[in-house]
Amino acid sequence: MLLNEESIRNIILQRKKQPLLQKREMQVYTIPVVVHVLHTGEAIGNIYNPSDDQIIATINYLNEVYSGTWPMLTPAGTDAAGDIGLRFVLAKRDPGCNPTNGIDRVDMSANADYVANGTSTDLSSDVALKASVVWDRSAYYNIYVVNKINGLDGSEGAAVGGFAYFPTTSIVDGTVILAKEMAAGSKILVHEIGHAFFLYHPFEGSANADECPAGDGDLIDDTDPVSYNISTGGVIDFSCRTGANHCNNDQPYSIRTENNFMNYTSCYSLFTPGQRDRIQACILLPDRSSLISSAAILPPYEAPVCTPKINFEQKYLSLERRGTTVAGCRKYTDYKIGLNIGNSPDADAVAAVSVESASTAKEGMDYSFPSGKTVLFPAGLRDTQHIVIRIYQDENVPESKLLRLGFSVNSNGGSTVAGTAIPVTDITIEACRTSPLIPGNVTSAEIGNDAPVSVNIKFFDATVQRSRLQILYTAEELRKAGMSAGNITDISFVVQKQTVATFEDIHFKMGHTTYASLVNNGILNKVNDLTEVLALSTYTTVDGWNTFKLSSPFYWNGTDNIVLELCIENGTVTGNGYDEVQAFSSNLPDDTGDIIFGEVAGCDQPLTSFGYFSNGLKPVIKFDCTIAGNPIQSQKITSRTEYLGPYAEIFFYDNSSPRKIIGKVKNLSSFNYGCTQMSIDRSGEGTAAFWNSDITQFLAQKTFFITPQFNDPSGKYELTLYFSDREKAGYESSTSQSWNNTMLIKTQVPVSDITPQQPQADKVEVAAVTRRQSYGNGYAVTAVVSTGFSGYGIGVINTALPVEWGKIAAKAKDNDVLIEWQTVSENNNSYFEVETGKNGTDFTSIATITAIGTSSTPNQYKYLHRDPASGKLYYRIRQVDRDGKSSYSPVVSVSIGNNNAYKPTLYPVPSGSQLTIDFHKPALNPVIEILSSDLKVLSVYRKRGAPSSEQIMIGHFPAGAYLARISFEGNTWLVRFIKL
Repeated sequence: MLLNEESIRNIILQRKKQPLLQKREMQVYTIPVVVHVLHTGEAIGNIYNPSDDQIIATINYLNEVYSGTWPMLTPAGTDAAGDIGLRFVLAKRDPGCNPTNGIDRVDMSANADYVANGTSTDLSSDVALKASVVWDRSAYYNIYVVNKINGLDGSEGAAVGGFAYFPTTSIVDGTVILAKEMAAGSKILVHEIGHAFFLYHPFEGSANADECPAGDGDLIDDTDPVSYNISTGGVIDFSCRTGANHCNNDQPYSIRTENNFMNYTSCYSLFTPGQRDRIQACILLPDRSSLISSAAILPPYEAPVCTPKINFEQKYLSLERRGTTVAGCRKYTDYKIGLNIGNSPDADAVAAVSVESASTAKEGMDYSFPSGKTVLFPAGLRDTQHIVIRIYQDENVPESKLLRLGFSVNSNGGSTVAGTAIPVTDITIEACRTSPLIPGNVTSAEIGNDAPVSVNIKFFDATVQRSRLQILYTAEELRKAGMSAGNITDISFVVQKQTVATFEDIHFKMGHTTYASLVNNGILNKVNDLTEVLALSTYTTVDGWNTFKLSSPFYWNGTDNIVLELCIENGTVTGNGYDEVQAFSSNLPDDTGDIIFGEVAGCDQPLTSFGYFSNGLKPVIKFDCTIAGNPIQSQKITSRTEYLGPYAEIFFYDNSSPRKIIGKVKNLSSFNYGCTQMSIDRSGEGTAAFWNSDITQFLAQKTFFITPQFNDPSGKYELTLYFSDREKAGYESSTSQSWNNTMLIKTQVPVSDITPQQPQADKVEVAAVTRRQSYGNGYAVTAVVSTGFSGYGIGVINTALPVEWGKIAAKAKDNDVLIEWQTVSENNNSYFEVETGKNGTDFTSIATITAIGTSSTPNQYKYLHRDPASGKLYYRIRQVDRDGKSSYSPVVSVSIGNNNAYKPTLYPVPSGSQLTIDFHKPALNPVIEILSSDLKVLSVYRKRGAPSSEQIMIGHFPAGAYLARISFEGNTWLVRFIKL
């Protein structure tokens, strides 16, 4: 330390001997920076895991201060230095010579102590934290963004906002800063970087407000000696002192200390010329001079060049299920995922992307790769290349899912290798909640409270007679906070009370706007069409949340942005300050703002001039909203077409606004039903006769029918149907039955086709209602069904039938099929009919088997179907009792006969970069494996649905002989092909 001080003094003295040269040749030094974000698993953009844009904005602010261009700085002169001569640049290559953006995100969620307490100012703890994270200190200045310091995150209490070390060869060298303070406008980083370049506090050597500095203080000639403005009890006073400075012969306090970034005050606006000289000298010390010659600011393709290395562009991604495109009935959005290469490859290089086993998202259900999984990096080009990931929005997915991708590299004889910076990318496929919203429910939506910044906003101003401000909140911000269309009844702000004033004549107004911001490129976007929602004659703020109940609720349409205006017409100027509100930043550009403010002649008069906060800074707010929700549909109507894939949960709505709910299907199998609609095929609030004239067995007038693209007669699913309170009341009044006793009535034909004149008992089955729920003023009933889709109703009917079914099975036996079934009990049973079909919907009777008749013990039956047609066959048993009533067993299937009847074919053969497999029929959930000539599995493609053909990319395989192993519906084929 003493040697460094001597070196700094010598450099400064040498420069002072040549003042003209010093002034003419002040050096500007570029410092490579890496920002390590030590998060605990939060999404990027969370308060503890700041976004790239927020970090870049903070570094830009740091550069504005150190280059003397920040607008709030004291102009350069005797008191203020202006340009310090330092520029901070995020690194462009990492220590492994991989390309980087200079932001290194480190997941610390497995470190329980860090999750609970963050890091510590204790030296040993600091060393332990940095040891596994630090980049070469001689080439990078390391900044560590942490969740907490000494157990505090800065949201309350006297937290340490950051700390740094004087230049040192120790591993601790660097700046540690709270994530909450990593924001443009926050003093912390500017202050700590000052320490990193050997600046002391102006009060160095003082222990409290009464004690003046001992020794040489901060070693700066143009800063007056001042005391450390802290009480003996440890409470720091951040005010900017005026009056007599008892440490400087009672001379007035100077802005050189009270507005100094290195002091503990709230009015920071300068470094002094002496501090600039000290920083300029410090950069030449051995512990800092290596930074200015570091290659870290150069991309890997500039000298000294690096081996070409491929990495993912981003370590973490979050993708929405937005459904911007529709193919058939599948809604999806295609996203490009970048892979970059640090230097131009000397031969064509191919990166083959793979899905890692840790993934919870399922290919074909949640995502697909419409353009394949290989990426070509052409020789001589260093352009970023992309794979396309298609994210589907088909269903209700209440939880997010992980898609983890890796890759391997085929250099084709060149020098390209897989990089080590981002060899794996974790993609979070966000949740997509399509479940209905109950009309009339009240939701509270907080915006910005999860990521407040240290900069507050003057909101209630007692220093002016009249003031007005407007704030814009985007529809996206509202939706992400959990709001939907409805009436806003209350608004709340977090106030930091600093006055004792009572504010007078307060007016709140609200309105919709399509403007993206209130200020764009420094130009005001005026919003005049606002409606007054609250007027108060007086109001006195309180510390913390302040809630304002609107006298006229404001209806938000769920689509447009909202503008909120506050206007105050104080009768007199009290002059006793203002109250601030907690703020957050939406990270807009510097010349863009979401809040404008200014003085007005009256609340009904326009702004004569305005100011605005840049970067999207605006108040944290809470909206209470009575939502419009999704009413129950009661009219005869057909839903929008939805894609009902394997294990999908689909809510069916109409096309009105707001959408009305019809029903829900949760697929409990791997079967792909494809494009599916749910209809209300009969409407009404009363009842209708069913298969007899007993009014107690009438069904609710409202009935449903589901039409899938593909039906599975043995498919299992959970069905929920919605009824209004009037529909429920009408059913109970007409039948004298309790709603709690109703059953789900499933019919193979529309329910209305079954009448007392045409009872068609063989086409009716009953499922017990497993769950009954209220839905606002309406009701929902749920049952599990295992016999495909058709018609549905609700009611209570006599379902006593003479047979209780046991197991049924169909087995291939040579070229025949053996059908076996069991009855648990029989009562007056007459006979069975064995039925078969090719599609699971249309059946033909092939045999009649006499029944035992009446039995309370299980009985076994069988039938051998000789020489059936080849392919997949469906079987069911129809039971007929002695009075003509009948019922059906579950449907079973079996594949039989010529295994080559639908043998897939490949083309073109020989093949180039693409191979087409023709299944010659819809193939259910086919699996395609590409094998080497010695039968090693090279790639596996699992397809969902029932495609008739499939294309796969094989361009990354070397030329040679291969085999395709194709499996579906219980059959497997091995087909040889040649790759050119």
